[in-house]
Amino acid sequence: MFKFLKLLFVSAVALCLILPSSFASAPQEAIDNSVKDLRVLSPDWICAVVDPTAEILDVRNAKFQVELDADKKKYEEEKAAGKMNWFYDFSKRYRSIIAQKEYHQPLFAKFNDPAFWTINGQHAKDVTIWAHSVDAFPAWNSEEIPTGDPGLKSRVADMTYLRLPVSLKNGVDVEVKGEDGRRAKLAFNEESTPCWSIKVNQSAYSARATKKRAYLGMWLPGIGALDFSNFEGKPFYVKKFTPGDRWDQGTASGGPLFTGEIKLRKKFADQDVKREGGSDLTGEDVYELDFSSFVEADGGLYCIQVPSLGRSWPFKMTKDGYGDAFFTMMKGLYHQRCGTELKKPYTNWERPACHVETRQGKFVSEVERWYSPQYRKGKPNENEVGFRDEDGRRVEISQFTLISNEDPNAPVMPGVKGGWHDAADYDRRIHHYNGTWDLMAVFETFPLHFTDNQLNIPESGNGIPDILDEAAWSLDVWKATQTAQGGVSSWIEQKSHPEGVEKRDLKKTFAGDPNKTFAAVPDRASSLAYAAAASNLGRLLLPYSPGRSAEFIASAKRAYAWGKNPANSLRGLKFSIQESREKALAGKTLTFDEDSELLPEDRASTDGAFAAANLYLATGDAAYLTDWEASGFGSRMGKLGHAINASMTVPFLINAGLPQKDVDTMKNMVVTNSNNLIASQEEHAYRMLWLGPDEGWFHALGWGNLHSKARQLLAAFSATRDSKYIAAMESAADFYLGCNPTGTTLVTGLGSVYPVVLQHIHSAVDGIAEPVPGIAPYTFNFGINPIAYLILDDGHPSVKSFFEPMAIAFLPDKLGRQEIQNGLDAADKSQPGWDREAMKPARTVIWKNLPVFRRKSTHPNAVVDQNEFTVAETITPLALLFGALTSEGYSPAENLKYRQPRNKPEDVPFYNMP
Repeated sequence: MFKFLKLLFVSAVALCLILPSSFASAPQEAIDNSVKDLRVLSPDWICAVVDPTAEILDVRNAKFQVELDADKKKYEEEKAAGKMNWFYDFSKRYRSIIAQKEYHQPLFAKFNDPAFWTINGQHAKDVTIWAHSVDAFPAWNSEEIPTGDPGLKSRVADMTYLRLPVSLKNGVDVEVKGEDGRRAKLAFNEESTPCWSIKVNQSAYSARATKKRAYLGMWLPGIGALDFSNFEGKPFYVKKFTPGDRWDQGTASGGPLFTGEIKLRKKFADQDVKREGGSDLTGEDVYELDFSSFVEADGGLYCIQVPSLGRSWPFKMTKDGYGDAFFTMMKGLYHQRCGTELKKPYTNWERPACHVETRQGKFVSEVERWYSPQYRKGKPNENEVGFRDEDGRRVEISQFTLISNEDPNAPVMPGVKGGWHDAADYDRRIHHYNGTWDLMAVFETFPLHFTDNQLNIPESGNGIPDILDEAAWSLDVWKATQTAQGGVSSWIEQKSHPEGVEKRDLKKTFAGDPNKTFAAVPDRASSLAYAAAASNLGRLLLPYSPGRSAEFIASAKRAYAWGKNPANSLRGLKFSIQESREKALAGKTLTFDEDSELLPEDRASTDGAFAAANLYLATGDAAYLTDWEASGFGSRMGKLGHAINASMTVPFLINAGLPQKDVDTMKNMVVTNSNNLIASQEEHAYRMLWLGPDEGWFHALGWGNLHSKARQLLAAFSATRDSKYIAAMESAADFYLGCNPTGTTLVTGLGSVYPVVLQHIHSAVDGIAEPVPGIAPYTFNFGINPIAYLILDDGHPSVKSFFEPMAIAFLPDKLGRQEIQNGLDAADKSQPGWDREAMKPARTVIWKNLPVFRRKSTHPNAVVDQNEFTVAETITPLALLFGALTSEGYSPAENLKYRQPRNKPEDVPFYNMP
């Protein structure tokens, strides 16, 4: 994962300033350009997207330019002399915070007042506002998207919801003005104006899908569900769509191809998470627009059009169904390839080769709880295993402490490069086997969906289906680590993030990173995990490449033999700690021992059982079947439930070989889990894959859990061939592709409105406005990070001359902004921990009023658990899902295959809706 500090709160603003003089007004040019969009939500409500970033920077510079210039000059002088200088970053950060306090706070208060706004010359009937985090705050240039500034602050769009004095009328312009001169105009047209309350699958519906739906709903902060009751029973239309010059332009054209009726699906009041604080899930009254019987599939663009509302985002209706989404997810994997240059014609998001050398490290992998004193806690041998100091005491240690103490002159391991970057950064990990299993499982379930020359990757044309080539890419790096005895590593890592990220230096970040890369020592669990995946891949490759097949199976057999031998447990490893994150361990020598006995709960036990079973399918050698039966894993599997990747069961659900009782256990497990998901899916207003609303567990949404549920449905279909699992997968796919409360696809490069700012080094430093396609951020995690609307800061000793502890609340007046601000102002900021107490009233208000599926703060550095991703938690589960829903022999269109980036900030959907 990205190893930035995962802070909950970021810098904000001062109560009292040493220099109390107020800021001048912002330049009119910045004010004039601040309204980025006017958005139709309903006939009576629009949203003015106001970005005051340029204003804040202008007023900061007007007051502090002399100081900033001096600090910058000193920074550059000390850098040239080889000295560290942190103050320049502090100077920008805290002077920007002061501008937030003295300029943005009173401006935000004005935005909350209906009298501040006029619409076509009349005051707004009502107003509410949400401070929506869209990026990290830039250092200098408000047009820089996304920003490269590492400061833990938030760039905010003041999403201003305005109730119109007169309802929208087709063909009548709407001009919005603020009393300070800011203005924008909307030319409302029912055929061409997008309505942000209509949520559709923005990629493509399958013509053969049993159910095709769009949704209608919107949340207003401090008000709740927008009222669409007047639309119940009214018609909606499916029409052809003619695109415009930009992502948000285009028009519904021609007569209706389908006419449907808008129906209520679920009221706001019926969506409480009763077991988890009473928080609402969507904040909306959700209506359904069902066009299931519409089957026209000429590959063109369509949209939903609703009289007096406008049109939806465009979508396709094709026989290939979700093929384009599948292709895009697989390009996400290609863009995560390590150890190779990304270049044309395979992508237009190019970067140099990286990490072409891997050195043999001495650190151990993270396959068990080895780094924690909890490893074998309470067992008779707990003081004889794990990490211990010279006195034999168990210690807790960071993996990165060991990596930081690796010998930079350790030998380079021949040919060890490749695999997928785990997430935003460069590590490759044992968890990636989950991704390999996803690709293999969907291929074996739907082999006719996948072909050679399908994905436009370097291996295309070699006679092997491209999806298996991508799976092989993930395993070849581990095969290259295999020792002569058979042991395999499962972790390749550096001691820290690459240099050059903040400076947007693509070459230095990838090809010129000075940090050495090390592979962990081979261990039994890693070897057995490799043996399981490699033997299965070898079996799948046999019809296409007998040589590659034999290579993987032979390697898997050696890894299995080595991994199952207790004599190969890690014993007596010594680590001399010089550089240490744990100060108490510096200068000590630690000893590490692995328990030679594998317990049923150990990963090595699970992977060992699966390795034996897959080797049996691959070789027919009965000795492996004997090992499977001896493991007893078949009888235990039903108790593991969600603890294993359901994709790993697919080979045994499809192929005969294992004892029938064990296959039945697997089948019952995935079918039961899938049936429960289908039942829950129908309970949700938007048909997501999760436990039912009354069951709760929304606190566990994060870290890819929302994405991985598709594995269960695929496994259940592979076991039963029951089409109800396909139907559930289609509804789930629609959720990820835009049929969700935010109306956003959850994957870069898909649809009209998709993630633009996320935690991804390649996208942050390549100078291209649009991120690489196929990356799926975590997005929803139930938790709240009040980085945009509740900002507190103690300051820093180095900035005492101009900054004192500050607190500010950017909340709607309808949620008690002034009362909350009064409490923040009254807090005794001289007391340690004042911020924790001061923020409690605001946090309670936010928690109760911010729906679960709107708790998204876009800040790539500070809100890691929403803005990062991993290949095996978010990308491959969606590749599995979309791949299952494409058609036989799918081939991408040329414009998708060689997709060009959008290079201008206005050409990407930077300002998404809360």
